[in-house]
Amino acid sequence: MKKTYTLYEYTEWCILYLIIFTVIGPLVTLNLIEGFEPFSILLFIIIFCTESLIGYFLSIKFGLRRIDISLETDEIVFEIYRFNSKKIKKIRKLLYSKIDRFDDFAFGGDMKFKLFFKSGDSYNIYRSRMWNRKDDFEKLISDFKTIIKNPGLLADIKTTDDPKNNIKITYSDFFNRPIAKILYYISLTILVVITVLLIISLIEIKATTFVVYGALIGYIMTYLSKRKGT
Repeated sequence: MKKTYTLYEYTEWCILYLIIFTVIGPLVTLNLIEGFEPFSILLFIIIFCTESLIGYFLSIKFGLRRIDISLETDEIVFEIYRFNSKKIKKIRKLLYSKIDRFDDFAFGGDMKFKLFFKSGDSYNIYRSRMWNRKDDFEKLISDFKTIIKNPGLLADIKTTDDPKNNIKITYSDFFNRPIAKILYYISLTILVVITVLLIISLIEIKATTFVVYGALIGYIMTYLSKRKGT
């Protein structure tokens, strides 16, 4: 058995490009356009939007790291590429027998592929919903879950009497944990309270209100959809 998936991992370079083009860039722009009234505000908005777009596309182009992951007979092989290059920087091989559990929980549309090892170490690949390219992240997670449920798909793997060498990977589903249920009821309660306070005009409608409202509804809907799918 061998399947290969191409992923684009989010890195700190994405944040760096964002800071340069949406924070430092606009500050420099403010100094450059002084004296251009009454068009300074319009110029600032145009330049700020342009710089933000440039920063975003540079992040997509140069800030993401390509990783090819192969699910082979007895191990997972990670081929980690150099930034914006077809040259492989590092190859890492991880035996299935060394993996204890797998977790893919990420909130708000982000994606995560995290492996926990029997040694206590972990390995994590993260994809941001803001900085992402079309890749095989979802397919990898789906196929890996299938393998966990059906270990027989890993043909030719020979287990031994030594429990350290036996392959048994547990799927760590956040939404099946008690804490997820507690957070669901807390979110639901806060949402109801805020709604009532808005109706009776005890709190004002502000931008932060919509942010909190959106976050609460986002978690509630995610929890319900995940629980429905189990």
